[in-house]
Amino acid sequence: DNTLLKRLKIERVHTAIFNKQLSMVSEAIQEEEVEKASIPDTCRAKLHLFLDFPESSLAAARWTTVNGMFIIVSCFTLLLQPLISPKDQPVDPTEKAIWEYSEIFFTVVFSIEFLVRFGVADSFGDQTMIDFLKSPMNICDLVAIL
Repeated sequence: DNTLLKRLKIERVHTAIFNKQLSMVSEAIQEEEVEKASIPDTCRAKLHLFLDFPESSLAAARWTTVNGMFIIVSCFTLLLQPLISPKDQPVDPTEKAIWEYSEIFFTVVFSIEFLVRFGVADSFGDQTMIDFLKSPMNICDLVAIL
């Protein structure tokens, strides 16, 4: 009888734990559904998802990868330029043009991306344009562009 009572108690505990976990999963699913439902079905909101949420679609994930590669190449360009073309030595005009055009390209790409993200920042209704500008990551992006 004592063993049977212990087993019943253990079963009750396991059932209670299972029910609690099931309840938590159910609540998480409901919260996710509410989040999805609260995102407006507008072009601006879709663009916001695309630019700021790589998990929202395959295209968004690919854009994030390409943008990350642009950032890495841009950083390497900034690091390599003084090593390959020191300021105290004459620079070939073609080489100079390559450095200038790469800098212009990355500045334009990053500027457009920042401006579009700024333009759609309030599309979910959860932040204002000012909130967007106050975000540490966006401040870093803006400083990097300038």
